[in-house]
Amino acid sequence: MKHKDVERRRQGSASRNTVEVKRRAIELGFDAVGIATLERNAHAAELDRWLAAGYAGGMDYLRRQAEQRKEPARIMPNATVAVVTLTSYFHGPADPAAVLPDRAQVAQYAWSGDYHRILGARLARLADAIRRISPGARSRCYVDAGPVPERDLAQRAGLGWIGKNMMLIHPRLGSFTFIGVVLTDAALTPDLPFDADRCGSCRRCLDACPTEAFVAPHLMDARRCISYLTIEHRGEFTEPERRLATDWLFGCDVCQDVCPWNVTFAHATTDPELAPRADLMAPDLNAFAGMTTSEFDRRFEDTPFERPGLAGMRRNAAAVRANRTPVLSERLAPTGERLTELQHRLADGLAKIDPHHRLVGRPVSYRVIDGQAFEITFRDVPGIAEAEVQGVKRLIGTDCFCTVSPQTQEAVTVRFVVPLHS
Repeated sequence: MKHKDVERRRQGSASRNTVEVKRRAIELGFDAVGIATLERNAHAAELDRWLAAGYAGGMDYLRRQAEQRKEPARIMPNATVAVVTLTSYFHGPADPAAVLPDRAQVAQYAWSGDYHRILGARLARLADAIRRISPGARSRCYVDAGPVPERDLAQRAGLGWIGKNMMLIHPRLGSFTFIGVVLTDAALTPDLPFDADRCGSCRRCLDACPTEAFVAPHLMDARRCISYLTIEHRGEFTEPERRLATDWLFGCDVCQDVCPWNVTFAHATTDPELAPRADLMAPDLNAFAGMTTSEFDRRFEDTPFERPGLAGMRRNAAAVRANRTPVLSERLAPTGERLTELQHRLADGLAKIDPHHRLVGRPVSYRVIDGQAFEITFRDVPGIAEAEVQGVKRLIGTDCFCTVSPQTQEAVTVRFVVPLHS
């Protein structure tokens, strides 16, 4: 009986401490928090197969860290739980068409200062709070660094599920979130894992990928991923790699931009420390070519651009310019003017010829293909008739061609490809 009383008091203390830790995490500015156990990673076998297939590309650190990623209890001696936090960095729906010809697209997570520093400081304060709440407790903090399987721990902490694009999706915040982890030996009560997969039959993220980097749902070949190529890849691009980089200077958000959980539920963050910087949102493509190392360090050393460094950013900018400009067609009309003309013609005309809103209001993306053609993709279209296709062709040029492909049981994806030069 005495043993049971002691156990009840221990559980009661752990429960109270857990509530207090979560309360303090929210006060510090985290958007969500949960507690995860540290048993073996449920995706350990998948990690082994992924690495064996070579899909990690040049990220050798993932191979070195594999055993700890599979066994998170081995990362910090005597740790028993992980306090997992989510911080939204969503700044609202992106509009690729709004990027000026001398600018380039950057993934939203890089629109503000270095998140490692910003969130690392918050996690350090949370670790201090844990030590005050549970005297004698030891902790170790991680922000997208080290051998921590962040997404697996976040799912285990009840913070969401892992989507088909390998991103953690929180039902309220969406997937534009930073995951922070505090490993600790404090006595805290774990949350129930998030076992439901709310993606269902949706495959918008897979179909939208401009480089077809997804081999299958939940399986990505990083060597074809724009984010990997523009951030993690070292050295110059081969010609095929350059083409894969498409129009992105740093990172890529396409698979997140089309996710219904982001489109419908995610709200722009008001976190002042993650406020966008104009020089990071859409940098000048031409600036990197003549930039010195000292100037780059002065402007970008406290930003995600530091990861690829000046050499990597020069390479990326050169790739964007090459992908936008026909190599053998210097005498042809400027691509930027042609794109602007097409977009204006489409926007003005759709309101008149699309009374049933087949295309108006649907998610749309634009892509320049090898500087020779302009691809316009509408998603979530509830069917489209041949007459409607012909109407759009008359708007943007009868020499374009159209493809209609199934997206879900209820919707299709409609693509128009228009030659940029006659």
